[in-house]
Amino acid sequence: MMQAAGPSSAAAAALPPALWRAARDGDAAEVQRHVDDVTRTGAGDVDAVGRAPGDGPSDHHHHYPSTPLAIACRRQHPTCASILMRAGANAWSTATGSAAPSSIMHDAIASHHHEVIRLLVREGVDASMALTDSRRSLQDMLDSRNPDEHATALVLLDVGVEACTQSYLRAV
Repeated sequence: MMQAAGPSSAAAAALPPALWRAARDGDAAEVQRHVDDVTRTGAGDVDAVGRAPGDGPSDHHHHYPSTPLAIACRRQHPTCASILMRAGANAWSTATGSAAPSSIMHDAIASHHHEVIRLLVREGVDASMALTDSRRSLQDMLDSRNPDEHATALVLLDVGVEACTQSYLRAV
């Protein structure tokens, strides 16, 4: 089920910048501490969109604001991502600034982040919806000469994405 985008930048301002840094750096204990603080005080929202001071050009090609969950997943920190999802972070809210439909699952599939794909599916994110929205064919991924594409397709099959998704995609 696709959900609406995350809260406003006012909610982001209420979150400590250290949450984005901890998600970026994979510091699960620090992410948990900030999630506990947000839960205890009610200040901020773990789904808030923002940017930690120092993120931007130094964060290689990702120059846009994002959610702490999107950062943790992009940086392949599944433990941090799991903490944030259990606290209510929305996997469909990436705030990439793009007009195209996007989600953390889209990003994980495109980047071949297999552990993140597995985590997101365990947490209830529908990988087949991400494929359908992006009009990618699982069969094309399986047939790809790119070993990363092929391996990602095998992970998607392993987590339960049905091959019948590809027939829908070819018809669209």
